[in-house]
Amino acid sequence: MNSSKIPDSTAPDRLGDDFAQRLKAFTESEKAEKSKARKVIVFFAGEGLGDFVRQNMAAAALTRPLSAYVAAIFKNHPPYREFITQCNPYINLEMKADPGADVTIPIDWFDIGVFAPVKCSEPQWEEIRLDQPDVILLPGMLRCDLARLSGLAETPPLLRLPPERAEHLSKSLAERGLDPNHWFACLHVSGNPESHLPLISHIIDSQGDRVVLIGTPEAAKT
Repeated sequence: MNSSKIPDSTAPDRLGDDFAQRLKAFTESEKAEKSKARKVIVFFAGEGLGDFVRQNMAAAALTRPLSAYVAAIFKNHPPYREFITQCNPYINLEMKADPGADVTIPIDWFDIGVFAPVKCSEPQWEEIRLDQPDVILLPGMLRCDLARLSGLAETPPLLRLPPERAEHLSKSLAERGLDPNHWFACLHVSGNPESHLPLISHIIDSQGDRVVLIGTPEAAKT
C-alpha cells in the first residue's frame, strides 16, 4: 500500500497547535505592548505664572492615567518656569530652550526616516525615542477647563517641592512666619501690590491664612 495516499490524521491537531501558539504569542505581545510606558511630549507656553502652573496641572491630570514617560519642552524664561516644572512629579525629562529662543517644535523632529532632513539637536531625543511619541500635548490642548477633567476635583494632581530643595525652601518659608501645618496662597505680583489688596484681604480675613507675594522687589518688601 502506498503510504503517501493515507490521510494524515494528525494534521488538524498540528494546525490547531500552531494556531494556539500564534494566538499565545500575539496575546503576550499585546500584553507587553500595553504594559510599556507611553511616551508623551508636552509643550508648555503659558503666559504668566498662573497660566504656566495651570498648564502643568492639566498635563499632570491628562498623563497620570497613562503611567507615561513625559518629556516637557519650554522656554526657560522667566526663571520660575524651570522651578514649576521641577515641582511637577509627573514630568520625567525637561528640554529647556534659551530665554531668547523662538521656541517651536518642527514637525520634522518626528520624521523616523533614516535620512530625515531635519534632526533634533538634543542627543537624548532619539536615545529615548521621543521621535516616536504616543501623544503630543500642545499649549492649546492644555488650556482646557480643568474643572471639566474627570476625577480631577476628587483627586487633583499635586505639585511637590523637588526633594533636593524642599528642606531649604521649607526653612525659608518658616523664617518668614509661615506655619508649616497651614496652607498659604502664593500671589505673583508684576506691579504695584496695592491693586491686589482686596484679594489679599479676602484670603487672610475670610479664608483665615497667609499670603506670600513673589515677583517684583516692591512685592518682596510688602
